[in-house]
Amino acid sequence: MNLSLNFKESFKTALAMVIAIGIALAMDWQRPYWAGFAVAFCSLATIGQSLEKAALRMGGTLVAVVVALVVVALFGQERWGFIIFLSFYGAVCSYLMSGSANAYFWYVCWFVVVVVSVDSGANPVNAFQTSMLRLQETGLGILVYSLVAIFIWPQHTGPRLMAAAVDLVALQRRLLQACLATIDGHGDPEELARLAAEERKGKAGFDRLLQAARVDTSEVRELRPQWRHFQQQLARFSLILTLWRESFTEFQKLDVRSVLPNLSEFVAELDARLEQIGHVLAGDRPGRQPLPVTLPVNEEALNNLSPLNAAAVATSRTRLLDLERLTCQQFDTLSELRGFAAKPAPLPEARGQFRGIFVPDPDRMMGVVRLVLTMWLAFLAAVYIGDFPGGFALLTLTASIAMVVSNAPQLRISVVYRPALWGIALATGLYVFVMPALSGYLALGTMIFAVTFAICYLAAAPPPALGRTVGLAVFLMLGGFANHQSYNFLSITTTSLVLVGMFLIINLAWYFPFNLLPERVFLRQLRRFFRSCDYLISTLQDNRQPTGWWVRQLRAFHRQEIALLPAKLAGWAPLIDPRVVAGASARDIRELVAFVQSMSIQLQQILEQRRSPDPGMPEWNLPPEFDLWQRGIQAGLSRLANEQDLATVSRELQIKFEDLGRELTAEIGSAFEQRLEQFDQQKLETYYRLLDACRGTAVALLNCSRIMAGIDWSRWRQERFA
Repeated sequence: MNLSLNFKESFKTALAMVIAIGIALAMDWQRPYWAGFAVAFCSLATIGQSLEKAALRMGGTLVAVVVALVVVALFGQERWGFIIFLSFYGAVCSYLMSGSANAYFWYVCWFVVVVVSVDSGANPVNAFQTSMLRLQETGLGILVYSLVAIFIWPQHTGPRLMAAAVDLVALQRRLLQACLATIDGHGDPEELARLAAEERKGKAGFDRLLQAARVDTSEVRELRPQWRHFQQQLARFSLILTLWRESFTEFQKLDVRSVLPNLSEFVAELDARLEQIGHVLAGDRPGRQPLPVTLPVNEEALNNLSPLNAAAVATSRTRLLDLERLTCQQFDTLSELRGFAAKPAPLPEARGQFRGIFVPDPDRMMGVVRLVLTMWLAFLAAVYIGDFPGGFALLTLTASIAMVVSNAPQLRISVVYRPALWGIALATGLYVFVMPALSGYLALGTMIFAVTFAICYLAAAPPPALGRTVGLAVFLMLGGFANHQSYNFLSITTTSLVLVGMFLIINLAWYFPFNLLPERVFLRQLRRFFRSCDYLISTLQDNRQPTGWWVRQLRAFHRQEIALLPAKLAGWAPLIDPRVVAGASARDIRELVAFVQSMSIQLQQILEQRRSPDPGMPEWNLPPEFDLWQRGIQAGLSRLANEQDLATVSRELQIKFEDLGRELTAEIGSAFEQRLEQFDQQKLETYYRLLDACRGTAVALLNCSRIMAGIDWSRWRQERFA
């Protein structure tokens, strides 16, 4: 039989669920559904991904039970001290979760503490027993699913990793070809943007698979340093292409091949190398070795260009040479990985990453505030509302869901309503009409298998995957599986009312204190981006290194803002529905995000030169002629960050920036000709890079103003219910 992957994974999850709950019942453990939770939440597409998540769940549970025992010992009789400690602990876990590659670990560290400390009833003996029971059943569920996944239709990550790597290299090759077509004036900007988005998505998928393959694929585990090196090379390739694309606006007006006469041969060699890299990844012996290639410059043609155009060409040549060196390194690394290299490729020296001072992220802090607010609302409702359904069970459920919602602000809690209602309806029907007629675990296990298989099979695709998690969780909670089964319809109604209360509290936190309507969040983040750009540009002429803690902290904060906000804007942009929020088309919003990303990249390049001065310029500073650029850009950013009428301001700035560009081109050209004889080659290249980054920043801001001038921002501020 040719069974689908969805069928196999659903079968394995259902089988592991039946075995885990059956063993828990045979051992006469209370709450056997905890073992089922471990199976449901650790079942992923491959063994490596499942084992990695299982390790995070087990590690988080070990940490959480220790913290829970400390909480009960210290605040067992002090409910205000209890909730204050939980608030602080939850704030730390929430902040770390939103910025960690192991987010699930911090999630488990949080909700298990709440479960154990609340279920124990402030009794140290009960707390210890509950903690040990949680550890036992979590370990049981993980062990059972791991054995089932290993011995029944095992899905290793290695083949998927290789396929993802081949696809990613092919995408980067197509992206390089699209970039070259754009230089020649034959490219399609929409196609280029689409390929860039696909390449970013493919890179993220490759990173996830590589992390899982280190667990379940021996070939990857044995060559971890080489795979890590290849991963860094892919990231570097993507970064170089991103930086290079920022100079394409001016290229379409130039005859680049007259300045770089060997460009066709150079590009052909890069394309041939990427083709061979794809063959090596697929397991084929390379048909050719990389050939040496150069990219000489026609100095006469270069000198005939304006300084800004010469800067764009010189900077792009540097990017191409970086790609040439990188493709050679990729070829050597992959040849060793696939066993085709005569000698091992040299690996870069491992360097420890120094993160420096702590820089808070406002969006992560907003998530912390939302979590703490929901915790306190649930706690106060359980304490002060007499006979509240479920009592402190409201706190347990709210804590579990609120952590997820707080760290995924784009996720509307309303998307959980339908799977929760379906789960309640299904569990109620089974609880009332089916389970009383069952006798023995053979009948109960058959029902558990059928329901688990159906939920996993019907909710396997990415869009309804959340429905699978919610559906399984509700089914396991309401089932109330026990050796001495008793039935009480109040358990169904009480749990349903607790879920209603939880949804009300979390929805309230969605609107207060921070309105999370997509257009509101987008507008706030856009203003924050312009504000940070304004501050950083104002510090460019300050040649003194910051010495005070506050100055260093402030600069680090704004650097972090301009680095992270473009990606956040890109995440919120698709959620803005033009049919609901009139005043802007989806294409306008996408283009605005692209220009914000461009400005971020260019400004980071300028700041990087300030942070790491070039040896050719012993005392880094913007030349005097850049005063005009700095004053004009800073004034525009300040208005965009602070004034309310963005459309009018943008129209005024659009005219101003066009005039500024003409004045800046003339002034820099005159100053450049006077200094040309004083510059050696190293200073000249540094100056070119600086010119290109400044030009790119001004062009990106001009394009932002052009898009923003056509948007009716007043519609974005209108009150509405989502």
